[in-house]
Amino acid sequence: MSDQDRSELDAQFADIVAHWDEDGAEPTPWRATLAEDRVENPVEGPAPATTAGQDVPPAATPPEEEPDPPPAPEAPLVLPELVLPEQWRVHTPPEEPEEHFEPPPPEPLPAGDLQFWGILIGLTGGPLLLLYLILFDRYASGLWLLLAISLTVGGFGLLVARLPRQRDDDDDDGARL
Repeated sequence: MSDQDRSELDAQFADIVAHWDEDGAEPTPWRATLAEDRVENPVEGPAPATTAGQDVPPAATPPEEEPDPPPAPEAPLVLPELVLPEQWRVHTPPEEPEEHFEPPPPEPLPAGDLQFWGILIGLTGGPLLLLYLILFDRYASGLWLLLAISLTVGGFGLLVARLPRQRDDDDDDGARL
């Protein structure tokens, strides 16, 4: 784009901005150019082409006639149902009755099973005693440390000993909670 073309564009832009709030009784140059391109004179044909360097007055525009009002519709318009963009690819599955699982009440702890209580005391009491000795009583006797370790190992040993010895592959119901 040459400097002359750029300066013409800048001048047209400045003119548009300067007359922005006016009602436009006189057409601005760009409006006149558009009007010349669109208007055809029925007697003379299309608007004459301009030559470079000559100012040609804009072609006479026909008097503006108000268009005929559109005919009143005989039947009311029925518009199709409006589909929002959020609904385009939404699939709502049919509602099925929801199954609620209610577990049975838990069984009480076995009162007479000494092996169960030995496992519980060994696997909880041993690590808790070891944690107490490390955090609060570092200078305790070595027997306390030996007791804490033996409780933990004994509880784990009882737990492994309680596992079933054989496994029946045909009667596997999955995890037992």
